[in-house]
Amino acid sequence: MRDLLYPESAARRALGARLLQTFAQYGYDLVTTPPFELADVIERGLTTVDRRDLMRFVEPDTGEVALLRPDITPQIARIIATRLADRPPPYRLCYDGTVIRRRRGRARRQKQIAQAGVECVGIAGSSRDAEVIALAVTACRAAASQDFAWSWGKLSSDSPPWPRLMSAQGRSPPMRLRAKIRRSLPAS
Repeated sequence: MRDLLYPESAARRALGARLLQTFAQYGYDLVTTPPFELADVIERGLTTVDRRDLMRFVEPDTGEVALLRPDITPQIARIIATRLADRPPPYRLCYDGTVIRRRRGRARRQKQIAQAGVECVGIAGSSRDAEVIALAVTACRAAASQDFAWSWGKLSSDSPPWPRLMSAQGRSPPMRLRAKIRRSLPAS
């Protein structure tokens, strides 16, 4: 764990604000999740983090095992399944927060990671893929980042999203970016 002091704290706040503004322009609603969650909720939806990297504790009031959130996506799934169950899809949700993971090794220190993202649920096919890819490109530009790193949960394989992405952006993405994204797409 570490404190963020000025100017790093101000830069992180400004970056988060730019990303959330971009997400809102695409119609994504902001949700804020708690920093810890019952272990069974998080572990049920966790596929990206090794369970040995989770920070566990016993919740004093109930005696249940809880976790400091290692990823926000399982919490978004919980929100959709419970709090939004009476609303029809699609669900376009965004978030910005800190996640905690334990580092392995001798020091076993905690790793504090800033995480911002979107979850698009209830839209089928390549139109969803094109929407999220276009949003990711716009968000990276808003963050003034030329070095993009991608993490895809699921892409449809019914058709490549490039024609829709290009028309949504008004042009083709840079060749380097296109190559990186193509390597992430499932083979058709």
